Amino acid sequence: MYQQGDVFPHWTHRIIGDDSTNQAAAALLRRLFRSGLLREYRACLYRNRGIPGVRQALLINLGSPVGDADALGKQQSLWLVEQPNRKLFLYGQDRCCSPTQVGGVVLHGKPVLEPDSDWMGALAKSLAARVLRTQAQGGASVSTHQATALGVLARVEHAILHTAIDAFSKGLNADTLAILRREGHGDWATYNFYLDAVGNPHRNRLQAAHSFPFFSQALRDDWRLRREVDRGVPLLRTLAEVHQISPRTIQHCRYFEPARIGQDHHSTLLRQLDQLPADYLPKTDDDHRVFQALWQPLVDLACVLQRDVLELAAPFAQGWEQGQRALADKLGAGLDFDVIYAFARATYRYSVYPALKAELAKRGQLAAVAEDPPLAFFAAWFGQVGLRRLAQMALQWRDAYRQFSLERLGLRGAEEAASLDWLPVVGGAADHSHGNYRVIELTSHQALELEGREQEHCVASYAVKCLTGDSALFSIRERATGKILSTFEVDLRRGRPLLVKHYAQGNQTPEPALQAVAERFVRRVMEPTPIQRIAAVRDARRCAGAPVIHRLDTPDSQESELTAQEQQRLAEMLAFTYPREARRSSVARFLEGKYLLNQFLLKPRIDAKQSDPANAA
Repeated sequence: MYQQGDVFPHWTHRIIGDDSTNQAAAALLRRLFRSGLLREYRACLYRNRGIPGVRQALLINLGSPVGDADALGKQQSLWLVEQPNRKLFLYGQDRCCSPTQVGGVVLHGKPVLEPDSDWMGALAKSLAARVLRTQAQGGASVSTHQATALGVLARVEHAILHTAIDAFSKGLNADTLAILRREGHGDWATYNFYLDAVGNPHRNRLQAAHSFPFFSQALRDDWRLRREVDRGVPLLRTLAEVHQISPRTIQHCRYFEPARIGQDHHSTLLRQLDQLPADYLPKTDDDHRVFQALWQPLVDLACVLQRDVLELAAPFAQGWEQGQRALADKLGAGLDFDVIYAFARATYRYSVYPALKAELAKRGQLAAVAEDPPLAFFAAWFGQVGLRRLAQMALQWRDAYRQFSLERLGLRGAEEAASLDWLPVVGGAADHSHGNYRVIELTSHQALELEGREQEHCVASYAVKCLTGDSALFSIRERATGKILSTFEVDLRRGRPLLVKHYAQGNQTPEPALQAVAERFVRRVMEPTPIQRIAAVRDARRCAGAPVIHRLDTPDSQESELTAQEQQRLAEMLAFTYPREARRSSVARFLEGKYLLNQFLLKPRIDAKQSDPANAA
């Protein structure tokens, strides 16, 4: 007879936040237990229990499927198994299991050893959804707020999975787990790669991963590199030959953390590094830190401006850390690419766009002008401007617009002006990039105004909620162009950050990809933020906002439209951005001279019936 394993029940994981959140979790669990539909435990760890062919095994009960909409399909059990030879496997079964039924269909590509992975978060949410949908089918009411109940139960489920995986991992090799965490991989197959045939740590492979962390995936996937690693021969020249770059570049990449730079960008970064002159290569640890933070934004900006990235990177020729300090001293502020993108887009929206419309109307041309700046605009307008000058222009616009916004609100004093900026809950926007998207925290009334006008919604009125410490507002933008895609609100009052609203342009529902980015950001960035940090930020915001809170609109109020005089003033504030040729002639002639005017005009839509040859006949 098999002995009972170590169970991980729901009730012992009800402590998930502050007192109110914990009370809500306890109340919800009581109702679910009374319904009889919630299992006594979600996971059970069997270790040294005499199960044949198993060193330790973690059983995760998934519950019963609840229809075609079930994200887990027909699966009812997961087995994470460590065999006597220390190798791991993850199995899935479509039935409830006991220790006599270890096994099933092997599941590949699941980061089961990474409790904080997106996959684990989605699994916890699916488990909670199964419980609540089963409850609803039974006719019982779980909560008047189903979304809140789902969020609370998902956090409980995630806590159980986290504890269970941590307990299972204590029996694994610590050095191998450290490699996986450094790489950002939690797949069982990756763990197995670092073990030899008898289950001992594979010294050559572990040493290679320690020495060349940036190339760890290549060391696993490329057969030539695997052969050299297993032979124990030096890897520098082989790595250079495989990637077709110089050994010098390989040496510099040894400083990079693989989890920080997306795998999709590895090959591009290697080619760019290989072409860098010696002066631009990072030389110290501080240089590498600054380089990793600035290089990809510089590449993106260079692509948008159609410039050589080295031309933009000129301030860093004598060292990246030294260049960053010198640039900050000259600007009086840190280099902020988001401010640059916002400035460039504002130049088009408030100055170039209305000027081009007026000029074409004066000519009698009825073609509609694109409201969103074409990609060609950035290179045409700012393509000859250096990085330092571009940053100075962006700061000049930011300060001028702040004054414009204050005057519209009727505020004059320095204290009142300072009150319209508030502390961020999270910092370091570069760390919040995900694929082609960036998440930016909006931390001023001016930022909310600009966001609301471009997105055509009332987010500017949410400054009150930010200054009372109730909410934090974030913008999802295209990484390469800074285009605003959607805006979301995170509630800070519930003991844990909670995504409550998310809108695209015109209050439309955002695309699923954008919703996934917002959910990932809240789960991976906001939720780990210490409660003490959030409480301190809320207190500081309330204190700072006291002088102006009564002068702001209530939430969901529509912002007053800009008058003709205000529009003219904004255009004049941005006149300093015009290239010399545009000042001499006009915007339209400047664009015609560069053969770009047609890219700024919207093509007329042709009615399908009119375009049908049969109708024409």
